[in-house]
Amino acid sequence: MRSSLSQTLDRLLVVALGFSAGVFVGLLLAPDEGRRTRQRLSDRVREAARAAQNQARGVAEPIAERVRETSHGFAERYVPLADDWDVVDGKEFLNDLPGMSRL
Repeated sequence: MRSSLSQTLDRLLVVALGFSAGVFVGLLLAPDEGRRTRQRLSDRVREAARAAQNQARGVAEPIAERVRETSHGFAERYVPLADDWDVVDGKEFLNDLPGMSRL
């Protein structure tokens, strides 16, 4: 019968061999160096950001155009009427009302 120390060393050897084999296989199968992987990831993030900006522009531009059209229509309808209005001072208006001069 083998000693517990011998069995423990055998188990550690198996673990070390398994770990080494995993590292070796990982290095063989790794697609690229870390620098290349980081560059590829940053490029994809930039592409995604550009796509999101383009999509946001596609949504924002029609809204902005609608706001411009509405404000232009409002200005055409109501601003010419402003020439007919007299500018009224609020305090003067209140003073002219009966019983409001005390305010």
